[in-house]
Amino acid sequence: MNDKFNRWHRICLISYFSLLMTVTVWYFIISPPQYILSTIFSLMYVAILLAPMFFLIKKRPHVYAWSSYIMLIYFSHAIIETWANDLHRYFAIAELVSSSVYFISATICAGYIKKSK
Repeated sequence: MNDKFNRWHRICLISYFSLLMTVTVWYFIISPPQYILSTIFSLMYVAILLAPMFFLIKKRPHVYAWSSYIMLIYFSHAIIETWANDLHRYFAIAELVSSSVYFISATICAGYIKKSK
């Protein structure tokens, strides 16, 4: 791949890992779940985010397309939390920025892969 792709891939990885850290810290350290069902939902929320990790690190071509759709879940959640939750608004804004940057960079990476074929 070319130099621009590597730059966007790096941005994609940075935003992915910042989103992973933000969500994990927010849901398991800052505001841990109190009930078993809340724990299960929090674990599922992080597990969905862990799905593309291996493929992102290996630079697999199709991961950018399907993982950008997953980011729409986190983008929607961040919009709702930013609007509704005064207590954790800064974490929601961090989630919003990270998911937006990931979506944009993954879309650009998918475009570079499509052009190279």
